[in-house]
Amino acid sequence: MAKNWLAAFITVCTIVFSSIFFVLYFNHQLSTAHFYVGVSGGNANVSMSQYNLGATPIKDINLPPGWYQFNLDTDYYHYDLPIRLSPKTATIIDWQTSTSLEKSSGVIYELTPLTTRDSLLTVVTIPDKTQLIIDESSRSASFAPLVEENLSDGHHQLQVTLPGYQTLTVPMKLTPGYELKLTVKLAQS
Repeated sequence: MAKNWLAAFITVCTIVFSSIFFVLYFNHQLSTAHFYVGVSGGNANVSMSQYNLGATPIKDINLPPGWYQFNLDTDYYHYDLPIRLSPKTATIIDWQTSTSLEKSSGVIYELTPLTTRDSLLTVVTIPDKTQLIIDESSRSASFAPLVEENLSDGHHQLQVTLPGYQTLTVPMKLTPGYELKLTVKLAQS
């Protein structure tokens, strides 16, 4: 009887400790945020608040979720912007550098979980009040900033235009249960 009790106790302890380890390990894996930066047209160094991430390209860096000050240092200029990294999601920065900040453009894709199964698109532009056209449809034209709840899930194209600036076409994919926030910086013509 004592042997059965001891064996049962050891089995229960093993299961409990294994479960705790499993939960802690996978909770840590799921609580990190993934971060990518691609730069074309030149070299850049990237930091996120206190984290110096080094030279681009930056591929799949895992950082704790939260708000960061994104810093991009090129051969010609420094650019910074606050961005939020969310758990279990990726933030992607696609930047086209030039000889000045005014002549550079880029898109920051931020994916944030929602409490519903709906998808949501939020678009912020630099400069503000750009014209936005979704899927080349003139009836979907609006101006930034934009919050759009009525788009179907899946792949779409966003065209961002403003007189005096280069038009930028942004590919995007809406996913059920997530908000896709696009921060689009246009280059001056």
